Amino acid sequence: MIPNTSDTTNILLERLIALQSNPNEAVVASPGRSPTSFQLTSVNGLWFAALACSLATALISMLAKQWLQAYVADISGSPLQRARQRQSRYTELVSWHVPALINALPLLLHVALLLFFAGIIVLLWSVNLATTLATLVITVFAYFFYLTSVLLPVVYPDCPYRHPLSEHIRKYFLSFHPSPQVPALAEDNVDNLTQNSNMLVTLEDKLDASALVWLLKTSTDKYVHSAALQAIAGLPRDFTALHTLREAGVITLLEQGFQSCFDQDKTVDLKWHLLDEESAYLYCKSWMSMSRRTSRQWPVHLLEPLWKLQDIEDHPDVAATASCAVALSSFDSHLAQWELLGYISRYVSGDIELSPSTLTWILDSMIAGLNQWAMALAVVEKTTISAVPVLLGLLKHIEDLPTSSVRSATGLALYGFTCGPVNVVDYLNEERRRNTHPTLMVKALAAIVSSPERFGVIDHLDVVAKELSRLASPMLSQPHRFSPEVRQTARASLFTLLLSEHISADRLPNDLLSDALHLLHQVRAPPPNHVAFVKVLSKILVASTHPGVTSWSVRLLRSLLTNCSLAVALAFTENNGFHAVLRAAMRGDIDNRRLQVDSWRAMHAFVDSCVTLQPASTPAIDYVDSPGDRLIQEIFRSDFFETIFAAIVSNNWSLFEVSGRWTPTLVQLCQLRSRDPAWTKLLRVVQDDLRGRESEGISDIIYQLGGVLDRPQSGDARRERMSSDNASKTYNSRKLGQRRRALTRTVKANLLPSMADLPSLLFASLNPSTRKQAEHSLDSVSVQPGFLTALLRLVLEPSQDRAVRLAGGVYLKNITKHRWEEDVQPLAEEDKAALRSQLVPAMLALSNPADRSIRAQVAEAVALIAELDFPTKWTNLIDQLVASLSATDYNVNVGVLETAHSIFRKWRAQVRSDSLFTEINLVLTAFVAPFLQLFRQTATLLQDPRSNPSVTTPIANYALLAQAMVHLNDIFYDFTCHDLPPALEDAHAEFFEPGKGWFQFFLSWNSAELKGDPDDSTPSLPSQIKTRILEIAELYIKLYPEQLQQSPAIESFVQSVWAQIGSNQLPGIADDGLVSQSLRFISTAIRSGQYKTLFSSQETISTLVQGVVVPNVSLREHDVEQFEDDPLEFIRLDLALSSAGTENATRRQAAADVLQALVSSGFETETTEIVGKWINTGLSEYESNKAQNWKAKDSAVYLLTALATRGSTSQSRKHGVTSTNTLVDVVKFFSEHVFQDLQAAQGTVHPILQVDAIRFLLTFRNQLTKPQLLSVLPLLVQHLNSTNYVTYTYAAITIDRILSIKQGNHLIFAQADIHEFAVNLVDALLTKIESAGTAEKVAENDYLMKCVMRVIITARQTFTPVYEPILTRLVAILGLISKNPSNPRFDQFIFESLSGLMRFVVGGNTTTLQTFENALFQPFTVILEQDVDQYIPYVFQVLAQMLELHQAQVPEQYRSLLPLLLTPAMWQQKGSIPGLVKLLKAFLARDSAQMLAGGQVASVLAVVQQRLIPSKLNDAWGFELLQAVVLHVKPDQLKQYFKAVVMTLLTRMQTSKTDQYVHLFTRFFLFTMAIQVDGLSPDYVIGTIEEIQAGLWSQILTNFVVPQVPKMPPKERKLTVVGVTRLLTESIFMTQQPSATAWPAAFGGLVKLFSEPQYLTGSKPDEDPHAGLTEVDFEEQTAGYQAAYSRLAASEVQEADPVDYVRDPQQFLGQELVQMSKRHGPTVKAMIQAAPGAGPFLQALISAGYVL
Repeated sequence: MIPNTSDTTNILLERLIALQSNPNEAVVASPGRSPTSFQLTSVNGLWFAALACSLATALISMLAKQWLQAYVADISGSPLQRARQRQSRYTELVSWHVPALINALPLLLHVALLLFFAGIIVLLWSVNLATTLATLVITVFAYFFYLTSVLLPVVYPDCPYRHPLSEHIRKYFLSFHPSPQVPALAEDNVDNLTQNSNMLVTLEDKLDASALVWLLKTSTDKYVHSAALQAIAGLPRDFTALHTLREAGVITLLEQGFQSCFDQDKTVDLKWHLLDEESAYLYCKSWMSMSRRTSRQWPVHLLEPLWKLQDIEDHPDVAATASCAVALSSFDSHLAQWELLGYISRYVSGDIELSPSTLTWILDSMIAGLNQWAMALAVVEKTTISAVPVLLGLLKHIEDLPTSSVRSATGLALYGFTCGPVNVVDYLNEERRRNTHPTLMVKALAAIVSSPERFGVIDHLDVVAKELSRLASPMLSQPHRFSPEVRQTARASLFTLLLSEHISADRLPNDLLSDALHLLHQVRAPPPNHVAFVKVLSKILVASTHPGVTSWSVRLLRSLLTNCSLAVALAFTENNGFHAVLRAAMRGDIDNRRLQVDSWRAMHAFVDSCVTLQPASTPAIDYVDSPGDRLIQEIFRSDFFETIFAAIVSNNWSLFEVSGRWTPTLVQLCQLRSRDPAWTKLLRVVQDDLRGRESEGISDIIYQLGGVLDRPQSGDARRERMSSDNASKTYNSRKLGQRRRALTRTVKANLLPSMADLPSLLFASLNPSTRKQAEHSLDSVSVQPGFLTALLRLVLEPSQDRAVRLAGGVYLKNITKHRWEEDVQPLAEEDKAALRSQLVPAMLALSNPADRSIRAQVAEAVALIAELDFPTKWTNLIDQLVASLSATDYNVNVGVLETAHSIFRKWRAQVRSDSLFTEINLVLTAFVAPFLQLFRQTATLLQDPRSNPSVTTPIANYALLAQAMVHLNDIFYDFTCHDLPPALEDAHAEFFEPGKGWFQFFLSWNSAELKGDPDDSTPSLPSQIKTRILEIAELYIKLYPEQLQQSPAIESFVQSVWAQIGSNQLPGIADDGLVSQSLRFISTAIRSGQYKTLFSSQETISTLVQGVVVPNVSLREHDVEQFEDDPLEFIRLDLALSSAGTENATRRQAAADVLQALVSSGFETETTEIVGKWINTGLSEYESNKAQNWKAKDSAVYLLTALATRGSTSQSRKHGVTSTNTLVDVVKFFSEHVFQDLQAAQGTVHPILQVDAIRFLLTFRNQLTKPQLLSVLPLLVQHLNSTNYVTYTYAAITIDRILSIKQGNHLIFAQADIHEFAVNLVDALLTKIESAGTAEKVAENDYLMKCVMRVIITARQTFTPVYEPILTRLVAILGLISKNPSNPRFDQFIFESLSGLMRFVVGGNTTTLQTFENALFQPFTVILEQDVDQYIPYVFQVLAQMLELHQAQVPEQYRSLLPLLLTPAMWQQKGSIPGLVKLLKAFLARDSAQMLAGGQVASVLAVVQQRLIPSKLNDAWGFELLQAVVLHVKPDQLKQYFKAVVMTLLTRMQTSKTDQYVHLFTRFFLFTMAIQVDGLSPDYVIGTIEEIQAGLWSQILTNFVVPQVPKMPPKERKLTVVGVTRLLTESIFMTQQPSATAWPAAFGGLVKLFSEPQYLTGSKPDEDPHAGLTEVDFEEQTAGYQAAYSRLAASEVQEADPVDYVRDPQQFLGQELVQMSKRHGPTVKAMIQAAPGAGPFLQALISAGYVL
């Protein structure tokens, strides 16, 4: 393309240029005419045009050369990638007409030459005619030949003359005269499937097809053709561009090529002879690939060559491929299919070797045949019977290739033979094949398991079992790939195979067996199969030691052994299952904690069932040879007790599953075999190795087992049973004797112990039988000087018994908690100071990890003391902590940080105040700098452990670093919970900066060394750190949003959270806390309104709902297990929001809070629309298969509940939703989707859906009208009869909450509303409670008892006709649970029920009181005698209630209680004091004269003076009791005691005055002056005070009474007004000096009280006397095991107005002032006028007619 400089044309052009530059120079020197100007202009134009064409050709040629260089530039990648790149370039080259453009370049030169010739002719025309003519002739001839050579190929296609224009002209003319013939290479046999296919042709496939066509059409090299054929043969099934190859005639080319591989002898026998076997094989495979998805069959004339290829025995791949081609062309014959089966059979038997691709072709050919067979049914059945065993054999043969294409093809073929034709798309599309084949394989294998005889595979079921077990793993890890029906089908088949023992430890590898058992965990075997199931599982457990197999076997056994039959229990022991479970329990903590837990649960289920199966009449020692007794003997002969001993010694007994559930079972077992020596050894082991687990179940076990072992032994339990009356008397007599002996021992012990006895006393406090006596002795020793430091030294002494040290730590914590500021038994200040100085060094001494439990007790003691004494009395506490920090010893650091956090943690709940900020600033001054230094050091070491291996290794040290980081983050939160410290504000970027901050680093930090057990419920240390960081981030969003605006910190946090929890990436139980906190963080960010741009788009909300909310709302397997196995915990967590807000929210609740945050933050419409789609999807899935897709509806109902709820999440369940999303119709959803589950019979829907329906009603009860609620109450009553624990418990909760609904301050449900069914309702509730059996089980469900209480309080007198059986049942329940009180809430509600029943029944019929007393006195006596601390406060309140119901004299049986009530021991328990005060007030109101005569009033006053008034905790009760004495004892008889009482009051005022005491002190004197008692006047009080010291009353009046009067609370203002009025108007002392000076000030205070006259009226006579019942929220009563006071609202009566004789206080004041004015004259008016602010009030009195 580059011009040659020697070319003539170029020479002429140069000459032309020279001419143009010198126009005067002649071109030619010839004679003739000179050219005209026109000729010169034409010549110049033609020649310049020629020049332009030539230069343009040169330019375009250079460009084309660059294009071609780019085309052939280096291509990288695999051969396939290089081919695709080349073909892509070639295609684009053609589509952009680059070849045509290059071909057009010579045309430009041809045009340039023509223009040049034309210019010469024009120039010569006027110069020389002859020369012109010669040139013209030559030019015309040349271009005539040129045009002829262009046109001849148009007419004659075979003409050798070729020109770029010829082909274009020919195509143009042919467009007007189309040829009737189809091109020879076009295919006309394409199946409709291809023509109508919706498959999109991918670019890659199109390029591949184009490249193959190009190779076949352009290349003549047979090696190139062979490579192209191999590529066609290997095309995938889902190749989308086959039509491109077909349209290019490739199939015909292949048939022709195949034919060329053979030679037909046409002279003799016409036989075909194979010439090229390899090429024929390739042509055959390629033909099958090309004919895929078409109806084209093998050409008839080539069948014989194909058969020839089929007969080759030396190359089975070739022969098998030919057989596939034959089979694909003969769907009407079964012989070809049998031929294919024969190849597979010979391959499995090892006779031949076939490549995986050939096997796949054979199987695919069989699948195609299955879909198009046209044979008799008998032939098909025969073929199936032959095929299924062969295919199973193939699966076994290729089991080492679990992901091969052969396996998927085999599965599809199995499905075709066993279940019917396969959808053609499923086996032609590669992706669909991979995704669908497991599901089809499950269905095929299930069909085989259901009818093994039909398919002739009885001997092949082991293969089926292995394949089904192999499929269990993807079902567990990828459940979304399998529908619920498929999973259920797999479980049913595995269950059948397990029962037939084709699934066993010797037939399956451990990993497959573990997966199979895991999948079977959801199976609920029918009872008839339980025995066989237990046998097989027991054998597996015995044979395998694999942790996974063992764990899932134990879990399955647990469900089978729970409440099992005798046959099941016997099968378990006979097959050594019990011994295997014991072995698993011993290995549990070695392998994993979950195995340990499951083993103990299974053991408990078995032992509990054995105890239950043992008849009540079975002798305790005289064994009988019954099956039930053999079970008990098996337990005692096994290693059961050794396993328990090992668990206790190895510190595993603290597991809730062990300690919480075993107590009642062990007690019952002990009752059956109480003489076995194992029990004595068990008690000894527990006592010798107790490690601080008393609160976790140990003490209960010791106490109850000790009680059983202390009983008289008998050979026959029946001989121990007497009649109920005799038994009661004997029991009471024995207990009274024990009580007396215990009191005697206590008195003696109190005289004897000393400091040296501390270890023995602490050890004795661990034994229930000696605990009371030891505690009394310890209390007596504790008052000795130096006790606290001696106790601390004992705790630190390593040579002491560990149990004693821990008991000492607990006692130290308790004494600081209860007696640090106690006034009755005060601790010496010197001892306190000495202890404070030694506590922090003690923490350092306990830095050893082995002392962690002891250190925790001491740290708690430090926190308790610091709360009271820091910083005023413990000024160096923080300095001690800072000085204790270490740069290398993180055992010490963890202890210091733990202690510091326990001190600082209290700030979080405190109200902002000057004193609080003073304390925080004091701490920050000393602690924040070392805190930051330690944080940086610890974070650096965690980030790069290699920076200091001495600190970070071994792994235990690295874990200590992480534990320290947990505490450091806790302290960071403590420091910032109220205000942002300057040091942390300055270091904000260091912690929060995206990509660099420590918090950002730790949010993405995952340490493999610290990764926890996935089955463990304890969060790993990295998870704890992340949770704390997100808590800090949430705090910052709430308190310091402007600080966060400095950088995109929250945006980065949100991204980290999204990466952590998106798409349910943390499904483990241990991560629940982290996931819940992450969701709370997102909710807070949304609600803050500061980050709307992050969540504003609909796409973001949709992603948030799909990736975060929906996965965490869906029930997990753990949730379903908890619903079934631990229903009470399921309920507790589900209702956790009621009392704890979102702090303890579950994943579901936190996810629901995210939705509510979106709805309440302006995204209501978008969120409702997006979540609505998910709800509708879930409901649709449920409707498609209600049995399997129940979880979809559960999620839908939960999502709607969250979407519809507005307002506080924490209050929605407690008080019901009060405001809903206006875009959601809650009532309509309830009627259409929820009500059907609410009214469904038990068993017809999944129990969780019924719970959902009840919960929905509970949540949205305020949206329903009273008639609607009344209509659903009977349905809830029906659910009380359900056998499902959660269902009937939720029904009880909902009934309780519905009956508690208020409008305004009034309950909407009254007695008449539930009159009809109240009795049946209580009967159903009590029946459920009683059916639990043991005391612990009875008391665990306090929701049932609370509902009983609510019904009794609502129904009131409805129960009068039937109260006796209800009372009897309540008393029986009380007697049962009093043996082992375990649930304070249940205790509260049963006493409320008893009190409420008595209140309303006796209130309507007083004659029934005797029945209540007869029923309650006996159990109350037992409670008092046995000193059941938890119940004594309630007993006193109920006794007081019964006594108050006696309007006349006190019965003698009550009087006999008085001496006991007035003993000092009764007043030691703080929780008993309010009840005792109430009971003594009832005595004083009815029997004060008798008490005075018996000297018991003096005893009452002694209690007031010695026990109540000196105590800051109890002084209010002391004044209340003192007021009762003043009210009911005659003043002249009280005179002898009153002076001493006043002196006690004044002494307390002088020694330990508090604001509360000043108020109580003032109120008492005003009460005494206000009440109307003969002989009791203001001067009675003042005179007594003046006897103590002259002028003392004036000081009291000025300093306490006068300042306090205006501060009196509203409910006491009437009493105050009357008291002050009588003081000012009736007292002679007040008109005399020095008291008269304070008279105006006192009157001024009185005037202020009249500014709010609405508070000066007492109770109205028509008020509901039972209104107080609704004022107590019983949910907030959380009485603990320390017997804290819990008021019985039902026992309370409305307090009588002590000044009810005054109707109008202002009128009373006016009358009294008039009377005083008459006595003292104008002095009174003068004193009034001197009172501040009294002028207007005085005018009002005068205008009201009171003239002074």
